[in-house]
Amino acid sequence: MIPASEAYAYTLLDKWVDIIELSEHVRTNKIGQRIDNVVLYEYIAKLTRFWVELLPKIEGRSDLGEEFVKEYKSFNDLYEDPALPIENPDKHAARMAKLERSVRTALEKLKITTFER
Repeated sequence: MIPASEAYAYTLLDKWVDIIELSEHVRTNKIGQRIDNVVLYEYIAKLTRFWVELLPKIEGRSDLGEEFVKEYKSFNDLYEDPALPIENPDKHAARMAKLERSVRTALEKLKITTFER
């Protein structure tokens, strides 16, 4: 299923590419044991905002699988309080990775990543 507007689908893909680039920076910094708070904050903000952008397209969909919808919705606390990963990084680092994978899966299930001009 492709969003009603082609322009909207391309906007989502552009936003997703930005998030992936930030994710790579965060992961590279983590590997090098460096912290760039500006990049980290931007990554968290953009990923959680993108998550909520897709939420209405996920909720109530039986064709996406009940378990997937339940997991996708489980990240609401990270959207409601995006400082959680900063305040408790040990607890939330793995959840941020799961959130990113969940968003990626949502894009696949909604067939947005396979959309071509």
